Amino acid sequence: MSANPQAICGCCTGIETATPQAVDNRPGLTAIAYRTGDHARFRQTLIARLAAYPQLAGLTSRNPDDFSIALLDACAVLADVLTFYQERIANEHYLPTATERRSALELGQLVGYRLRPGVAADVWLAFTLEAAQMPGSAPETTLQPGIRTQSIPGPGETAQSFETVEAVRARPEWNAMRPRLTRYQTFTHTSTELRLAGLATGLKPGDGLILTSDDQVSRLSVVTKLELRTDVQATLVGLKSVPVLTPSPPPTPGPTIGPGGGRPEVVGTLGGGVISRAVALTREGGIAAGSVSAFATAGTFTAGVGTGFGGVLNT
Repeated sequence: MSANPQAICGCCTGIETATPQAVDNRPGLTAIAYRTGDHARFRQTLIARLAAYPQLAGLTSRNPDDFSIALLDACAVLADVLTFYQERIANEHYLPTATERRSALELGQLVGYRLRPGVAADVWLAFTLEAAQMPGSAPETTLQPGIRTQSIPGPGETAQSFETVEAVRARPEWNAMRPRLTRYQTFTHTSTELRLAGLATGLKPGDGLILTSDDQVSRLSVVTKLELRTDVQATLVGLKSVPVLTPSPPPTPGPTIGPGGGRPEVVGTLGGGVISRAVALTREGGIAAGSVSAFATAGTFTAGVGTGFGGVLNT
């Protein structure tokens, strides 16, 4: 048994007020707390305040079935509902916590911002017509705006409805027309991909292509990858542009080509290699006189002359 007689009779139960409770919200919340209490706290506070009025000294009952206590309980319910809506209204006063579109609209108007109106989804439709079997039928018809169509939903999806927004001329003969699946590709020397028609191009990674852009500038590019697109019967070619020629230092003596004594002349660099050409060659060495052009690939040069001569010159 408790030694405190007040704990036995319960006459002092709920003598401490529980409202208003402190409200503290840290930054960055998606919802703020703004209620000063709930039903239980409001009921406890109302019952505790009974002792503050000498006129109510005769009201000693704390039984929920008592009419006076039931009236206080109804007031606590009212305060609970009001603070609930007060908290919801407070959340609508801040953009991070607002849940209603109207709230975002009104907050934006405070700084002169207006929301864009909603835009419905659109899609291109292709209609297929059947030829009229009755004689004298018009060869052409007009599909009026407002024709309703519906998408075929996939697994876990719902069908989407669309309506035409403009009149469409239609003929059965136009069923053979197909939508354009490709478009003209704009190529520049900074492009990293090139689409070629067909699947048998004869290309492989590492091949070199000399491509001329729309501005009539030719550059050497190296094939990096090939992707066969069987759905459109095309080949997607990955490209890497070779750096352009850069000015070279003054000519320096180089190795002799053939017994004729001709020496190559350095004319530039390409991808880290040197492009050279040999001049003033004689026929005594079996090589026709003239210039021999050499194109660089990783430091190895292949030379060729109109007489069919071919050789490799390593630097």
